[in-house]
Amino acid sequence: MEPRTRKYLLSLRYRGIGLSTDQQFRGVNVWFVLAWQDAAGHEIDSVSIGAPYSPQPWSPLLAIAEAPAQTVRAIVRAHLVAREDSLPTTIWLDDVRLRPWRTEPMQKPRVSMWSVGEDRIQGSQIRVVADDDTPSGLSARANPRFTTGQPYLVSGLEVPDLHPTAYRVDFRIRTSPTRTPDVVFQLDSGNTAAVNRWISSLDVRGTDLPRTPRYHDIPLPFVATPGGRSSFRVRWLGGVSTWVDSITLTEERLVDAAKFDDVLSP
Repeated sequence: MEPRTRKYLLSLRYRGIGLSTDQQFRGVNVWFVLAWQDAAGHEIDSVSIGAPYSPQPWSPLLAIAEAPAQTVRAIVRAHLVAREDSLPTTIWLDDVRLRPWRTEPMQKPRVSMWSVGEDRIQGSQIRVVADDDTPSGLSARANPRFTTGQPYLVSGLEVPDLHPTAYRVDFRIRTSPTRTPDVVFQLDSGNTAAVNRWISSLDVRGTDLPRTPRYHDIPLPFVATPGGRSSFRVRWLGGVSTWVDSITLTEERLVDAAKFDDVLSP
């Protein structure tokens, strides 16, 4: 691990045969774990990355994750669990790398912004409401009084053919007053070219939010890979009223970009 570096990109090449014939779970599960350890070898935290249930040709698996402050080493584990009556399954791994993911602002970055209310990218169970605190006058809202389950506040945003590079995704969100230690909502950014689809994610707890409720941007790192559609989601986990105004995608300069040609080149 590199001193003072917190964000890392895990990348590997994955191939799988067997698994299932219809892209559904048929008794075989494949996943990967990126585990962070301290100097004593104790596991501080980990990130699980699922692979599809269907067979896959050689494809990239990517994940951006943040190492806890006490981390001195990282371990990557591959797991394959199968029932006795499942299809014979084999997986292959190659070119496993864990690299520091460092970005810097650009003077003239590419910037794209989507208003959740105006662009109608809210989840199917979510209402668009009038909102005087947003530029569009609209937002998507999940209200514990009327919203059931754990639906996606934002789920319909897919962007094709993004320039392959590093980005920052800013989710502009506010909630009702809360200091709960529970996870209130989850943020995801992903690309269909990656075998695991969702490249970076963030669990946001009530204690992470401003004490005085207001709209604020919550950033998430992202990398666009060649040939895929990029997606961004907000999943509500219930209990706290939550409003989403917009999602903004800003290009950033990737430090040591030449070392990522395997990820950014076709």
